[in-house]
Amino acid sequence: MDTVVNLIGQATDAQVAEWKKGWPLGIYAVKVAGHIVYFRNPGIDDLNCAYAKSDWTKQLDKWKELADVTYIGGSEQVLKNERLFIGIVDKLQTAAQAEESELVNL
Repeated sequence: MDTVVNLIGQATDAQVAEWKKGWPLGIYAVKVAGHIVYFRNPGIDDLNCAYAKSDWTKQLDKWKELADVTYIGGSEQVLKNERLFIGIVDKLQTAAQAEESELVNL
């Protein structure tokens, strides 16, 4: 028998369906340490905003900005708690990647 686990910040199925309708680029969730947080996939303006925060001495600032501008719900503690936030950075980086492309020499 499977146990249902309620994560801190978990949205209802109805809420997730509503978010999916509102964000044409799609949405995704990240789970970390018993929390769940929901983001919309970033567009060009979101990435420009995040990369504007880019500084060689503060590399995590751009990911914090991206999280802040694409956050749609879930546990706000993930954004506020440094250990939780650092735990999701690699997922934010994955979400920021574009479709795979190929260079074709002609």
